[in-house]
Amino acid sequence: MRYYSSRSENYYVTASEAVLKGLAPDGGLFVPEETPQVYSSDNLPSGSYQDMACEVFSRFLDDFNFTEVQQIVRKAYNPDTFDHPAVTPLVCLNEQVY
Repeated sequence: MRYYSSRSENYYVTASEAVLKGLAPDGGLFVPEETPQVYSSDNLPSGSYQDMACEVFSRFLDDFNFTEVQQIVRKAYNPDTFDHPAVTPLVCLNEQVY
């Protein structure tokens, strides 16, 4: 997947280049050229926040292998550094925490 600057569609980079650069040379944000289908309302995953994050990020960071994505997610969403055991609890409209 390629990413382009939000200020100009004339500058494209890979996912890993976008991560390393942070911002495009023109100061724009890197935007994915396409938006991959992650989940449908019929196919919501179960599991931890980290498991879901791995699935989502792996669709956008296609030049990283899944093991690399897992390592990045585990470091970023380490339960020991968050106040809630679910890291980022998801709350439904009926106020039930998942």
